[in-house]
Amino acid sequence: MVDKQLAIKYMAQGISTDQIAAALGCDPSYISQLRADPEIARQVTEQTSSVTIKDAAFDERLNTAEEVLLGRIEKTAPFANLPQALAAFRTLNQARRRKDGPIGAPVTNINVTLTLPASALPRYVVNSQSEIVEVEGKTLVSATPKSLEATMNARINKQLVPAVTADDKAASRLGSLMPLAPRAPRKSPLELSTDML
Repeated sequence: MVDKQLAIKYMAQGISTDQIAAALGCDPSYISQLRADPEIARQVTEQTSSVTIKDAAFDERLNTAEEVLLGRIEKTAPFANLPQALAAFRTLNQARRRKDGPIGAPVTNINVTLTLPASALPRYVVNSQSEIVEVEGKTLVSATPKSLEATMNARINKQLVPAVTADDKAASRLGSLMPLAPRAPRKSPLELSTDML
């Protein structure tokens, strides 16, 4: 036997039908039937209101405590010894407000099917292999695995070849010039004078 009061409590917290059924060990269709029952729906609404009121009161208490600590920090700021007040303020400031929703609230995914007018649909052209080759008048380039590999290799080779700089060109030109014929070593003037004697 399923505990209806627990199911109502879960429904009031916004838990999904499948999760309630799994928690209570029953079929989801039974929970759906409970949701459809007007008396159960009334009880869920009452509990939801009660929880909302309690959550609002709790959030207000948090806000009040935060304001008190903030005032205390402002008063003790000139004395610069506030680690405890700052830690308490930080803790209260980071506390999750209950109005933000329950922890682990289920995320509802809704699929919506849109029917667009024909004028809003994209126009495309399909080839004999059922490939889209043109969209809105813009041609799509189809690529085969071989052409992609060739493109990739070309890019890799282009990156591996270093760019020729102006310095490289100048060095190349200098290297291509014919070297001058070797000259006989010059004699010092002192040697020349001894040769004359």
